[in-house]
Amino acid sequence: MRISTTTRYSLMALLDIIHYGKGEPVSVAKIAQRQHIPVNFLEQLFLLLRKSGLVKSIMGARGGFIIKGNIKTITVADVIKAVEGHVAPIYRTKTRSKLKPPKDKKVLNTTENLWKDLGALIIKFFKGYSLDKLARLIKTTR
Repeated sequence: MRISTTTRYSLMALLDIIHYGKGEPVSVAKIAQRQHIPVNFLEQLFLLLRKSGLVKSIMGARGGFIIKGNIKTITVADVIKAVEGHVAPIYRTKTRSKLKPPKDKKVLNTTENLWKDLGALIIKFFKGYSLDKLARLIKTTR
């Protein structure tokens, strides 16, 4: 499974806000500078994060973004869903029109159930990590 750059950068940006903002708004420019993320890419990410209700924008000279909500209840799964639209791998594949569907669906159903089970484990794993938990890990790795 690949974690997209969109997800990685979103988590980095949110953790930057928690770590450096201390409850105050943090500008996209500061996050970009510290995390080496292109400003225009961060701006697009924050549109998604704001639309999903994970961050709030503050206007003005000292403006920027703050986390909206409790960092103890916002999980990595929430962030992935906000920027990717889904958390688990997609397990149902579309068959090409030129291919014949299998006569015996047992094999197809078994493999689809395998991907469903994997998806459930992935969702459970990502729901087990809140932004608060990740922020505390930052402090212990210094």
